[in-house]
Amino acid sequence: TWVLLPFAFILNICIISFSVELSLVLVGEGLGDAQEVSRVFAVNTIFAFGAGIIFGFVKQKLGKCVLLAATGLIGTGLLLGAVSQNYLMFMCFAAIFGIGFGWLNPIMNLLMADTVTDYRYGAQAIAVYTSCMGLGQFLYPYIWAGINRLTGRNILRLEWKMSGLFFLGLTAAGISLIHLKRRKKK
Repeated sequence: TWVLLPFAFILNICIISFSVELSLVLVGEGLGDAQEVSRVFAVNTIFAFGAGIIFGFVKQKLGKCVLLAATGLIGTGLLLGAVSQNYLMFMCFAAIFGIGFGWLNPIMNLLMADTVTDYRYGAQAIAVYTSCMGLGQFLYPYIWAGINRLTGRNILRLEWKMSGLFFLGLTAAGISLIHLKRRKKK
């Protein structure tokens, strides 16, 4: 449980950047207006909803590797958002990010529930995980403000770039660990 909690905290600091930066980038860079921002959010929500609906099937096929698929999709989506130059690319960004997000939450809840030795404490483990997610969202502006001060930059899309690289780094590390475990078994 305690290993996953910092992970949940950091993930949500990165994930919330999607919501905060989206309107700043679309409107601020003249790529869209408030109505188009709403549509991009709607695409994200629709794809997250659809991904959540098919999660059971995906989990059955991929097992715990669905976590790697989720982090890979979120990272890819964030990096696509960091380089998007038109409205259609932002729609693709929202869809890819939405699928990853729609798979990340259920797999993290299952992983948290699996960490307890007595099933009666599964709900408590998920509640603590959810609290860490909320803490990450609450501290998001302070942490990114600190990073911006340290780097001496306040650049739109920087959060997406850094968060996307973080998610893809997690995905690559997870894939490497899987390969190392398989080699040891042989």
